[in-house]
Amino acid sequence: VYAVGPARHSASASWSLPAATGRPGAARHILKSKAMLKKVEVYTTLVTTGENGNDEIRTTSQGGCLMQDGDIMLRYPEPDNHGMAHLLITTGLADLKRQGDVRSRLTFIEGQMLPCHYVTSAGALNLDIFTHSLSLVLTDAGGCFEARYTVLVGGAHATDNELKVEFTFTE
Repeated sequence: VYAVGPARHSASASWSLPAATGRPGAARHILKSKAMLKKVEVYTTLVTTGENGNDEIRTTSQGGCLMQDGDIMLRYPEPDNHGMAHLLITTGLADLKRQGDVRSRLTFIEGQMLPCHYVTSAGALNLDIFTHSLSLVLTDAGGCFEARYTVLVGGAHATDNELKVEFTFTE
């Protein structure tokens, strides 16, 4: 059974992440009790819309999924970035950390603007992201996380983005 929130006893669940508590470390409770670890196939799609039009990036990789108490931690390689991505999804927020040629940390809390740490070989960029919506759907076969957000540079609109991370259990 893979479910979250009030539907924990269901074989399928869908929810939008409610506003976070704002507590530092609110997402760290994922390892408090017995966890379930599964291998997954991860499919990511990022659609970015800016003044020069749309750009779409798709990836597929093998990774791992740790699930506990309705929280999810996905870990998967990003070969084009020569690194790894970690996506934590918990009640109220999602946190995406990327390590490789580009290092970044995006924290998504619906309806909030938060700083985004983004470091490239050319240097660090100070960005902000405003999260419009978050959702997670889980089934017996896997799940799908989606985030719609806007990137701002120096307080000015840069791009609108739609991130989809789908995962299928392989064992």
